[in-house]
Amino acid sequence: MNKRKLSFFVISTTLLLVACGGGTSSTGASTSEITNVSTAVSSASSAPIEAPETLTFDEALTGYLDNAMYNERFASNEKKKTTDTSVYSSTLTTVLDVSLDIYDDQSSFGMGTLTHTDSSDEETITDTYQQRSQVQTDKIEDPETKDVDDYKMFYHVENYVNDAYKSNDYKDVTSKLFILPEADSSLDESTYLVEEDVPLALTFQLGATLYNYVHTFITDPQISQTGIDSFTLEKQEGNEATYKTNIAYSYNGDMGDVVDITIDLSFTIDLEKDYLLAVDYENTNKSYFLGEEDDAAIVTSALEAELTYGEKTSSEAALIDANDFFLSNVEDVKILNEAREEVPATNVPKETSFIFALPSVYTPSQTVGLDEYSLSPVSSTDTAVVKLDGGFFEVVSSGTTTLTWSYFGLDNGVYREKRVSKTITINEFDPVESITIPTYDLSLNNYSLVVGNSVSLTLGVAPATAKLDFTVTSSDAEVASATINEKTLTITALKEGETTITVASKENPEIKDEVTIKVVAPSTEDAYLDLLLTHKFVYTNIYSGATYTLYFSEDGTGYQIEDSDAIYHFDFEWRLEDNIVYFENYQDDEASGLGPVYSFSEGKILDDLSAISFDDEENYTTRDFIAEPLEA
Repeated sequence: MNKRKLSFFVISTTLLLVACGGGTSSTGASTSEITNVSTAVSSASSAPIEAPETLTFDEALTGYLDNAMYNERFASNEKKKTTDTSVYSSTLTTVLDVSLDIYDDQSSFGMGTLTHTDSSDEETITDTYQQRSQVQTDKIEDPETKDVDDYKMFYHVENYVNDAYKSNDYKDVTSKLFILPEADSSLDESTYLVEEDVPLALTFQLGATLYNYVHTFITDPQISQTGIDSFTLEKQEGNEATYKTNIAYSYNGDMGDVVDITIDLSFTIDLEKDYLLAVDYENTNKSYFLGEEDDAAIVTSALEAELTYGEKTSSEAALIDANDFFLSNVEDVKILNEAREEVPATNVPKETSFIFALPSVYTPSQTVGLDEYSLSPVSSTDTAVVKLDGGFFEVVSSGTTTLTWSYFGLDNGVYREKRVSKTITINEFDPVESITIPTYDLSLNNYSLVVGNSVSLTLGVAPATAKLDFTVTSSDAEVASATINEKTLTITALKEGETTITVASKENPEIKDEVTIKVVAPSTEDAYLDLLLTHKFVYTNIYSGATYTLYFSEDGTGYQIEDSDAIYHFDFEWRLEDNIVYFENYQDDEASGLGPVYSFSEGKILDDLSAISFDDEENYTTRDFIAEPLEA
């Protein structure tokens, strides 16, 4: 195997996970080293092997399931039925029932049905499931030397014929892996399969599923607290022994809910040959709040499986041609932005950062697993418009360029590097339709700024593809100056007075917006004190609509009322240092015995005398109580 040639040809779309490798168990011991209770009995004996009455979880894993997982390669047929059910306000049940035949020509073929039922709308979705795994030899051309060599490949296809149920758990899947004589640490493990693992890869790998289930769930530390630590022999017929366990326990969830877990598991083993013969388990997760069991969220996963062993048959006819599901040729592509949203090739928005391509016209039509990574960026004819950086196409500026991507496709029986190109135009911007200066921050301060202070506002511009090229003017530049950077407008107060700030489009000056602001001098402590004694300070909660008002008296006392009709009245004491108001001794409302919703230790009077600002650290926000003159 030429490692250099192998490295350039990775065309797996969804990786086929092979759960065990060769003669090595998942615990790290070789198969020959695994201790099994059956090894002490000669397989030639006519008397059945006596099955232990109990098996600890560890004994089941290392003494039976580890071997059974490896020996699944000798299966001739496998049947499995997986069921996923969710119960909350409705019942959603998905059942996949499949039978897989395994052949001696290094292939397997399975068929089954998918049924998804939603009781809330009485909808039932059905589909036909097909699975094909096979070994075949591909001819692959080295893109550099143009040499063509034969490579042994493992193909795997899972196809839902009608694609009726749109779910990531039940969608078409393909993978294509190199078959190597042995593991190679210099290569990505996801690109190849070791020769001795091929027989197992042809199966459903039910032994690995059961082994991983027991290892992950049955040996969970929470289960050990139930006192259950073993499987019990349910029955034995000849050398076939069935073991079971039933587990139920509860724990408190993160949201204050109660979680009930129940697990029912049984499996059947051929004691003589260490063959896994059957699996049957159901795992139920029930989450609810105390007293609300009827509204519990229940998720159930179940697996029923049977394995038979015997003489494998040769499969002459491939009911699925694996090559129908792997990319051969791309004639055209869709252009996607960094959010994987399609954008017009002739008018790509300037704010687009990265460009991807998705095959849109291709053969074969059943190709599975195409996404934005199916094509690899190669070149741009104008790198001043779009450049290739770090394996991605990055937008630089407006203009037109032709982008080229590469992929491996089938051409006259040979897989070779092929290319597809697309001319795109990064737009020259759409006309500006509107400009809006946001005034929320200014309105909080009565449209005033204190001399020496600045404020930055982000313009609203429509459409989003409009060119960010504006003029900004101040009607009295001595009162306040204004600058703009793309959509950021910055206003700086210079001296007392009033000025109007105007932002307009350079291309169409009629498209504009303006705001008038006052510039005021910094306040003195006398001004702060006068403000407190001549104003009330009001805050309105935008969510509830409730209002909260502060009043200050000359004797250093004050009070807070909640809502305009003063349902709740809370007294406090205050003192002023510079522009900071300090609060003490908030008193509960005598009538209700309740404390105030907002009780502050200190607040800052804004320089423009428009409000007292409080930092609400508990809620990570600032609350401004707006100054309103007291009625005469």
